[in-house]
Amino acid sequence: MSREDIKVADALVDDVFNILKRKFAGHIAFKTVGDLTDATGFTHWDLRELSKQLNVPEAKFQDHAEGLGKIEFLRGRIEALRANYGSSISHFEKAFELSPRKEFKALVAYYMGMTHGFWGKKDKAIEWFTRVKDMVGVDEEMGLQSAKEIEKLKASGGGGCFIATAACGFPGAPEVLLLQHFRDTCLVESWAGRFIVNTYGLLSPPPARLIARHPSLQRLAYHLLVRPAADLARLASQDPHEED
Repeated sequence: MSREDIKVADALVDDVFNILKRKFAGHIAFKTVGDLTDATGFTHWDLRELSKQLNVPEAKFQDHAEGLGKIEFLRGRIEALRANYGSSISHFEKAFELSPRKEFKALVAYYMGMTHGFWGKKDKAIEWFTRVKDMVGVDEEMGLQSAKEIEKLKASGGGGCFIATAACGFPGAPEVLLLQHFRDTCLVESWAGRFIVNTYGLLSPPPARLIARHPSLQRLAYHLLVRPAADLARLASQDPHEED
């Protein structure tokens, strides 16, 4: 293939990359169609159309491994945002294999770790974050961030909020997700917070199982424990300088 083909294909790939960067900065994945649309205004259909835009540069790249690796990475990002966990990981793995440059491999591995972590796959997330750290070192921002993600995962135990999940009835409830986010972004940042998280992980499964078996206990736990805790986590997570 000619250099002109590669240049044109790269420009088309950059168009998709820039849309993802602009519209989905800070988002790794979404678990429901509603979450995606509420947060970004995009729908699954919009993301599918965005993925189709990669067909043209994919054809132009032919056997150009670096270009095809970029496309697989972007397809992985799109599938993660569409809540297609298995498909996203498959694309990321292909991108990692195809990409010849260490820096890009590290980027792919980082998103692999974040995606595994989003879906609660603690061991897989740690494995990929460790690869990033080993490839670029902690002197690089991505390596340092990966090291921090590893420590957060270890401190959190990688599990869910047992009592909140039992009280709400399913792990995707807004209160459960909010409490998990507060745990993983605030509590694990301090020694006292990590102690609370680890103690909760050890003590909460038995009462959670009891709550899950009795609807009356579910309602009681939700109104007396989970809802107030979620409200406090929401307040604690707000930027004090944020305007109303």
